[in-house]
Amino acid sequence: MDDFSAPAGLKEPNKGKKRPFLRLVTLGATVAAMTGLTVLTLNDRAETIFHRAISWMDAFIPGKGLQGISFANVKTSISSDRGETSLIIEGEIRSDSEISKNLPEIQFTMRDEAENTIFQWMIPAPVPTITKGEAVSFKARLASPPRDAKNISITFSGA
Repeated sequence: MDDFSAPAGLKEPNKGKKRPFLRLVTLGATVAAMTGLTVLTLNDRAETIFHRAISWMDAFIPGKGLQGISFANVKTSISSDRGETSLIIEGEIRSDSEISKNLPEIQFTMRDEAENTIFQWMIPAPVPTITKGEAVSFKARLASPPRDAKNISITFSGA
């Protein structure tokens, strides 16, 4: 009777052990599935978190994050009342933004022919916040405007 046994340098494979490669594949598939479920669950909340972050940014950095907010239908006119000349600027602020935005003050800058700033003033925003699709009217009046002003720019304070 011959006894068949493994040579002295070789070990018999343990039939109860799983292969390490299969453990890694199983672990990877489990992590991928859990990540996918987490992303699907938080996807709706991610948009809310993003919009909240933009609102916080608007609160701490005036004039930043004003994408989707614009001036429209801006008109200027000169008015005389009892011999005093006034410049009147009126128009609308419109929002195409997906979220409500805080409006900073409106800043007017008058420049001469050489583009040097000769006068600047601000007015409060007509409303504190503006929502999607909303148009808000504004009107500014400047008594005795500088005669050498050739250009007026309108921006939001801090922009």
